[in-house]
Amino acid sequence: MRAFCNRLKKYRALEGVPYRLEIYRMVDVSESRTELMRRHCPKQVEFRTFDFDEYPAYVRMLFQYRWKHLIIAQMLMESPLVFWVDSSVRFHNDPKQSIWTVIDFAKRPESLNVVQLCDTGHKIFPVTMKEMFMRFSYPEEQTKKLNMCAGGVILWIRSPKTINILKEMVVCSLEKECMAPKGARLHCDSTVIKMGNKFAGCHRFDQSALSVVLSKEANFDLSRYAYTEGELTFLKVERGT
Repeated sequence: MRAFCNRLKKYRALEGVPYRLEIYRMVDVSESRTELMRRHCPKQVEFRTFDFDEYPAYVRMLFQYRWKHLIIAQMLMESPLVFWVDSSVRFHNDPKQSIWTVIDFAKRPESLNVVQLCDTGHKIFPVTMKEMFMRFSYPEEQTKKLNMCAGGVILWIRSPKTINILKEMVVCSLEKECMAPKGARLHCDSTVIKMGNKFAGCHRFDQSALSVVLSKEANFDLSRYAYTEGELTFLKVERGT
């Protein structure tokens, strides 16, 4: 988190822009630890603790990621734009590209007003259990053609489109076997994950659900919900730094 905040403070595209940095604590974090993070983060930082007591017990299973779109839905009620990023994201100053590039992309008339920014390198089908396709009445063959986008970097603009999308995501998050069909696990068979037409024996939970919901809403047109204008240079995912 220190590296994320240090880089964000140096990101010039947000200078003078009124924004809030919301950091959610999913587990108990001491006040001393919180204060240490606060010292490294921009002055706009706010720390929140996710209230698991408001939800069914299975929402506490962190690696099913049910909490993610519950948070995003809440944030989009409070703010007209939400940029969800993992702490592994690093912002880079680039005169040719910035967060405003993505905001403009999300505002196109044909856009769903949501933009996923990182490609996983594989299709939806290998990493999504068939029960999820059935749950959303989704044509399975389409998932063998469509790339899956990562769930860690997504920009949302509040609109009737995104409100409806998030309603579906919240319902799925709270429905026990929608987000996590029986037998769902994260670990994939690495020998087949790149094969678009073979199941890799794993499930990506929120990432799978969002891929299904967005692509169906977009009539399977990736450009309506994912950045398709070339390489992203203003941010990178840099784990372990």
